[in-house]
Amino acid sequence: MTLHRVTAAAAHQLPCRACKGFGPRGGACTSCGAALASSKRMEPNSLLGSYRVDDVLGEGGMGIVYLATHVRLDRRVAIKVLRSEYAENEHALRRFFAEARAVNTIAHPNVIEITDFVERPGDDNYYVMELLEGASLAALLKEGGIPSLQRSVAIMSQVAAALAAVHEAGIVHRDLKPDNIVLLQRGGISDFVKLVDFGVAKLVGSDDRSVHRGDQQRPMSLSSTSHGTVLGTPEYMSPQQASGRQVDHRGDIYSFGAVLYELVTGRLPHEAESFGELVVMRLTTTPTTPSAIADLPHQIPAALEELIIRCLAIEPEQRPASIEIVMKELEKIAEDQGWLVYELNVRPVESSRAS
Repeated sequence: MTLHRVTAAAAHQLPCRACKGFGPRGGACTSCGAALASSKRMEPNSLLGSYRVDDVLGEGGMGIVYLATHVRLDRRVAIKVLRSEYAENEHALRRFFAEARAVNTIAHPNVIEITDFVERPGDDNYYVMELLEGASLAALLKEGGIPSLQRSVAIMSQVAAALAAVHEAGIVHRDLKPDNIVLLQRGGISDFVKLVDFGVAKLVGSDDRSVHRGDQQRPMSLSSTSHGTVLGTPEYMSPQQASGRQVDHRGDIYSFGAVLYELVTGRLPHEAESFGELVVMRLTTTPTTPSAIADLPHQIPAALEELIIRCLAIEPEQRPASIEIVMKELEKIAEDQGWLVYELNVRPVESSRAS
């Protein structure tokens, strides 16, 4: 059973301009009964600032992503446009642009680049991203089955490097999953990783270094979420995140372990029939040891299995203290196995902080 993103409100609820209540897309406000209109897609050849809209790439609860071309530079990009029904909603605007500002504080080759954003309450609100022409890790798992251990370690080592830069910038991603890991052909390298979708990322004050230490922390700037609100994807979220508790970078480490577990076993760490059942399992049971799963196409090195299980520990204190530690252990595993994993050379670079 596939569980979808869970939020405190029902999925795809729209704000009502009449009374500030909410209702289902295409339906009526549950408070005052007013009809709720959904955003219309922009037509091909429409102009958005300096960009010409070419096609629709995808849609989400808050935005629509378009393939577009910079008119003067003839450069193809992806543009995420906030749905018009949220254009005057201060809460929605703040959350939408939190993603752009969060990514703008990171400078790393394995993290998607956001090049521009335009904030105009009541009008078109959007940000411009590099166009990624590749396939997600989720597509690889669906179409190709379980990849080799060497390939899995090569991919996840890049993910670890990306997360190291994310955490260094004071950000917790909170939605690490195969859908948000894009694989490209770049510079002669296959499976070049791009980490995407910071829509539910948590921002931590630049003077609060607890994101690295693993101490208890208080977020100073947040993507408009609060304690008790569940955002993310249930299959990959930590027990703390699934139960609506505060999370730090160790929540990302749990999600990292869940993705790596799925890569090497072809299954999720926990499988449940409902979100409530999944939360109970996360809080009370540890996943089946990968080597105990029958009919795997490879023998999992003990060090790799031990790392995965530590990442998936129920208590944050029992997980690796930082993603850098995970990255170094993956390097050592690759070295011991004699794997040629050239992607391991990718390292975090100094972040460029937006003012």
